[in-house]
Amino acid sequence: MPIPADERVSSTGRTIFPEFLEYCFGLEGCSKKLLLYLIFHHVDLVSCEYAFNDQTIYDFKLYCSIAASDSKPYTTTAVKAALRTLVKSNVSICVKRRKYMLNPMIMGGMSSSHRRSLINDYSFKLFMKRKDVSTLFYPV
Repeated sequence: MPIPADERVSSTGRTIFPEFLEYCFGLEGCSKKLLLYLIFHHVDLVSCEYAFNDQTIYDFKLYCSIAASDSKPYTTTAVKAALRTLVKSNVSICVKRRKYMLNPMIMGGMSSSHRRSLINDYSFKLFMKRKDVSTLFYPV
């Protein structure tokens, strides 16, 4: 029988679940960098929510310019397109203007019960947006 274990990849207690690798595999470029940046720097551990505004975009572009000084910097349009890719891939959902929630199948929850609660919250938010929960819950 497999033994469940949390995979912690940072000292801040951010838990990334094994499913993350499966979902992240299809992402590339700016979308993948944005997802990782949001996970480690902006997503709230308790609610899995994060703000996506001009400040977040500026911070991400600055982060990328420091991390890879030899590459061409991302434009604001490219960063916004990367977020749209995350939403289209069911990795994130818009909960209100400039506020998003990361899919708890990727990251979130301080415990198993907290993760289940986040999954319920995410499903409810999909339902309230009149989205088909059974097809749009899992990232693609």
